[in-house]
Amino acid sequence: MRTIVQRFNAMQDLNETAAEYIVAAADRSVTRDGGFFMALSGGRTPRGLYELLATEPWRRRIAWDKTWIYLVDERAVPDTHPDSNYAMIRQALLDRVPIPPAQVFPMMTGLPLAQAADNYEKNIMAHVPLSSINGRPVFDVLLMGVGRDGHTASLFPMHPLLQEKEKYVCAVPEAVGDPAWPRLTMALPLINNARSALFLVVVNEKRLIVESILERLEQVQDRYPAARVKPTEERVWLLDTELT
Repeated sequence: MRTIVQRFNAMQDLNETAAEYIVAAADRSVTRDGGFFMALSGGRTPRGLYELLATEPWRRRIAWDKTWIYLVDERAVPDTHPDSNYAMIRQALLDRVPIPPAQVFPMMTGLPLAQAADNYEKNIMAHVPLSSINGRPVFDVLLMGVGRDGHTASLFPMHPLLQEKEKYVCAVPEAVGDPAWPRLTMALPLINNARSALFLVVVNEKRLIVESILERLEQVQDRYPAARVKPTEERVWLLDTELT
């Protein structure tokens, strides 16, 4: 795995770089495998990227009919709730591009969380290409973020799910995070089988966390879950100007 770090003076430049990365990854995946499989995160930071992907020229440069969209994690709220990751992604991107509805997979938080996690894992196994090496699903791109405590997806510091070795999707039944909700999340066995992880980070108060992950990765893995993300090909960090 290689690590790429880029820093930007403006969020628009960061978003355009991220959009170009996704377009290139989609082109490679469609050419190689006939489809592009991407999992998206919620939160405030990626919204600008999603809105950009729904505008020209990026909108027409992605083969949406050959694209499958999943979620990295979700809060246990209805998909109409303001805290729903899917609601934000749908409004910013999915409703504005010609992707077939059957190729978009929200996490079904209306079910008991353990059942919803099992169902989502089965869905992934049924649709996402499997590795010829380990038999695990392979996403082409995971769009990730980092919280102020170093969490990523809904994997929080010191949480037992960080030790998960087998399951691909897990329930987080206790209310955690900000906002505090029970959650569903992809687990590390799935995350680390992806080809690439694309981190978008507005650094500000996360400066020390990001610097620690970039400079002392092995030493901070127990403290910051984002340091445990190790996809098979590359991990890309796109950082705003606060770190320059």
